[in-house]
Amino acid sequence: MATPTTEFRALLNSLTVIQMDTASERKAQAASGTLVDAEANPWDFGTVSIAGASAPVRSAVKHLCWHITAWGGNTAASNFRGWFNTTGWGFDNAGTTQKYVALKYEAGANGDTYVVDADEDDYGGHATWDVFAVQAGAPAQNLYAGDGATSFGVADTDIVGFQSLLEVDELETSGTYTALTSSYEYMLSHRYDFS
Repeated sequence: MATPTTEFRALLNSLTVIQMDTASERKAQAASGTLVDAEANPWDFGTVSIAGASAPVRSAVKHLCWHITAWGGNTAASNFRGWFNTTGWGFDNAGTTQKYVALKYEAGANGDTYVVDADEDDYGGHATWDVFAVQAGAPAQNLYAGDGATSFGVADTDIVGFQSLLEVDELETSGTYTALTSSYEYMLSHRYDFS
């Protein structure tokens, strides 16, 4: 069988709960979201300035999803994981992190319930958010289907969504970090199992 065809799409934080509370609605929103590509159209966190800062500075919260557009003869996807490979992270200070909240959009076992127009104070506050690890290989599953499940199939296809922010330590090289500036990009790794 062929590898499934997948894509990342940036979604609005303002999508209402009723727009996201079924798998079919989530798939429709994913299809109309902004296509994100590591090179042609990166996920832009905007400008984060640490000039004169005495504490870490955070970007706005962004909303991203991953979904399958063609199954390639496969019938199941599971074990969704996100992290930064050690060669894909461009910051030097351990205090600079990419924080995230794994989402569920309806009742389910895993993830946090989606908050409309979320900011850094939601989901218990940014200090409690998970951090995408910077490591050589994939972590244990840390992202989930839109219904909080650890997998989905071709018959109940769904999205994998999360909200995230970049927290830049004030001790990084002083200046302004802009996602679209050449040599300041960094690349999130994503892995899943399929059969």
